[in-house]
Amino acid sequence: MIGIDEDTGLPITLPYVYDAITNALTVTLADVPLADGDSVLATMQYEVSDGTATTLGQITVNFTDPAAPVVAQRVLDFEPFAIDPGHEITLPTLDVPLSGGGTIATYEGFIFQGSATVIETDELGDDGRGSEDTGGLTNGQTSDPGDNVLVGTFGTTEVPVLDEETGEPLLDDHGSPVFETLAADAFALLAPGSRYGIGDPGTVLANDAAPGLLFPDPGSAGSFDLDGLSLNVVEGTDVAITVTTYRLGVVEVPDPSPATTSDYYTRLVVADSFEFSASAVTPATVLDFNDVTFVDDLGNTDATGFDDIFAVSFASDTGIAMVFDDILITV
Repeated sequence: MIGIDEDTGLPITLPYVYDAITNALTVTLADVPLADGDSVLATMQYEVSDGTATTLGQITVNFTDPAAPVVAQRVLDFEPFAIDPGHEITLPTLDVPLSGGGTIATYEGFIFQGSATVIETDELGDDGRGSEDTGGLTNGQTSDPGDNVLVGTFGTTEVPVLDEETGEPLLDDHGSPVFETLAADAFALLAPGSRYGIGDPGTVLANDAAPGLLFPDPGSAGSFDLDGLSLNVVEGTDVAITVTTYRLGVVEVPDPSPATTSDYYTRLVVADSFEFSASAVTPATVLDFNDVTFVDDLGNTDATGFDDIFAVSFASDTGIAMVFDDILITV
């Protein structure tokens, strides 16, 4: 019984199945009329007899239907930022892991890594209004109404290209080493509460421990879903932008030989990688990662790599700064 009908005065009962052999009584939870977040006390009276003595009793069960998780969707459109005079607002970013009680300013709880600058496009001169050099700023603006965009920059470094067979540096026709440009650090968006960024060691789980240990999965508590964004570049055409998502994982790092121990860390590990193209002379590419027709420039159609993540990084193949607007996030 889960209550009394106010109109009839009769008890409200639940259907059940009783097994006389095992004395098991089964109630199907789907038969309990509860809404999200509701609970109800059910009482069951019983009688037990061995033929000579009889015992009466009652069992009370609290049936609860947990409330649906609170889902909050946020749009990072950078419109709250303003400066006068000028049109550039430099945002704090995570350059080194936070220690102790250290904190860093956030935007809607989120933290940036690399270099992040908000540009007021309505305050730009001619160079910002569609010129070949910086047209990507105004073309990157998609908020309606709105004027601001975020410019994200990452560091690069040049490294020698090595021969795949010999491992020796490749030389050009003049005998000079051939170099390629690689990202030296990331421009990234980090989950609220992040204490370290991409490339940082992370949190120590164990030092000088036996190799091959298994630790619990860090889980997804505190993660976010990246649902979409507007993406462009400051200048250039057909610029390839690599978007990499990260989750938390346990990483084993063997100690230097000949040691037979390992160190273990919880850190950001790659979840998935995607590629998109952008041109400063055209409107921003508006990406929707929940669209059933989603596909990136490499033919990837599985956008689940944007779910339950702790960080997402962006890097252009030319090293040029990227322009962002209307970053849609679910936390």
